[in-house]
Amino acid sequence: MTWRLSINPQAVPALRQAAGIAEQQGELERSLSYWMRARKDEPDNPEILLSLRVCLKMDLLDDAESSLTKAASKRPDDPAYQYMLAAAKVGKRQFEAAQRLAGSDS
Repeated sequence: MTWRLSINPQAVPALRQAAGIAEQQGELERSLSYWMRARKDEPDNPEILLSLRVCLKMDLLDDAESSLTKAASKRPDDPAYQYMLAAAKVGKRQFEAAQRLAGSDS
């Protein structure tokens, strides 16, 4: 399926919606492309940074860790952000760091 973002391509809400649709359809590269364009317009938006979790699905662990670290620092009390960062740490075999983020001492 080929489709294009025809409304203002710089509109972050449209980019976010397009990224979500592409991810749901399994088009991870397209989704990542839209997220990166949204990040270019709003580089410090924690929701956009969190959405770059698509990098985890693509096994781009360094990119995922970088974005998720920044997102988690912006929302330190939100467990979803800590969980996603912990998932990136597990993917990179940084188990102790992941365990600390998950709040588990066992």
